[in-house]
Amino acid sequence: MLITRWIYEATIPFNAVTYPSFQPMIEAIGQYGVGMKGPTLHEVRVTNLKKELTLTKDLMKDHMVEWKKNGCSIMSDGWTDKKERTLVNFLVNCSKGTMFMQSIDASSMIKTGEKMFELLDKWVEQVSEENVIQVKTDNHSSYMMAGRLLELKRPHLYWTPCAAHYLDLMLEDIRKLPNIKRTLERAISLNEYIYNRSGLLNMMRRFTGQRELLRPTKTRFTTAFITLLRLLEQKNNLRKMFTSLDWLDSKWAKEHKGKTIANIVLMPLFWNTIVFCLKVLGPLVRVLRLVDGEKKAPIGYIYEAMNRANDIIVRCFNGNEEKYKEIFKIIDKRPTRDPVKQEKVVAKVSLYTNAQGLFGNELAIRTRKTRAPVHRIVNGIGASLKIMEDEDSHGGAQDGFVFDDDNLTWGDVARATGAEEVRFDTRARANLSIIPPMRGIASSSRTLPSHSPIDEDED
Repeated sequence: MLITRWIYEATIPFNAVTYPSFQPMIEAIGQYGVGMKGPTLHEVRVTNLKKELTLTKDLMKDHMVEWKKNGCSIMSDGWTDKKERTLVNFLVNCSKGTMFMQSIDASSMIKTGEKMFELLDKWVEQVSEENVIQVKTDNHSSYMMAGRLLELKRPHLYWTPCAAHYLDLMLEDIRKLPNIKRTLERAISLNEYIYNRSGLLNMMRRFTGQRELLRPTKTRFTTAFITLLRLLEQKNNLRKMFTSLDWLDSKWAKEHKGKTIANIVLMPLFWNTIVFCLKVLGPLVRVLRLVDGEKKAPIGYIYEAMNRANDIIVRCFNGNEEKYKEIFKIIDKRPTRDPVKQEKVVAKVSLYTNAQGLFGNELAIRTRKTRAPVHRIVNGIGASLKIMEDEDSHGGAQDGFVFDDDNLTWGDVARATGAEEVRFDTRARANLSIIPPMRGIASSSRTLPSHSPIDEDED
């Protein structure tokens, strides 16, 4: 209890107890016994920190040997902190693993290709040019220029853009299309209106069976996609809520903004365009999730995954090109059309098929008969992407969860993006969709942990 109390007082993240070093520390304290004195502030800040730095450098020696033996990749990962500074982490990856090297403030150079080139080139020098096979960055325009300059100066190495960032940029371009942009703006407006009013939020949770409409994810666009999916799942419950006596008797129903939000929810066009957005974005977000995962590198299956995603989009619209041609224009403009780079890829394929270079060693030749890289990985991605094809026959029961701590499955995504589209455009269905005023409850069959009603706004 004293240990956990100290964790609470020092505001140490709870997951610190899951670190492999936690239990050995406890055992070391126990072996010493009563009277053990902890490290002083100076020892923590200076003496022991220097010792730990020396130990870390010793750990890196094995990595450096591997760099010289089989080569390595330099990776940069940029992010923005709370002070709006652009920080870039530099890491070096090899068969031994990934080592963090340094984090720098690149705010003054991130928008200039020449400056970023100088920064990347410095790291190539530091790691040693003969050890570096490729430099991996995101797809920011300054990085693209820096990558080209780096390849010109050092022809033997490659600049490799991040597949996940490439897909995220593509999705952001799609997001700017007028009908998708308008739908997302309406969805955001609906969510903001509900979540900014505690009483209305309690009402929404009662009608949806404690189901939330928001679920933050790794990327902004994936969050937007999941939000649209959640709205479509709760379409009937939301429409019941905005036609119920609970809503009609509330103060929000009399507000101009409240009337606008209610009109959005009862608007057939809003739900039709959500279905359109999900049909277009579902397969692409699925690919983004696959390449942004940590289980396997996306190289080798990203192109096959995109081809299959395109096929799914075509089938979702029954081959009606007018509905998806603008989407495909955006998808097609992202991959490189540089003939020089294409020739490099073809040359590497030739090395593999002719068993030359590293592909010519005994292990590579022996395993290619049973573990052909492309076919092995493509088969795996094919199984993952079949969720929408198999939805009719399997009912989505075998689909995995989108999040480990939530019961939203990729079967839900498939139903939203597949052929099970509900029609809202006929007059009969439009009339049926308007529920008479009633004190409603959620129609969802799923049960979730209940939320305690939050303090409501005072009238």
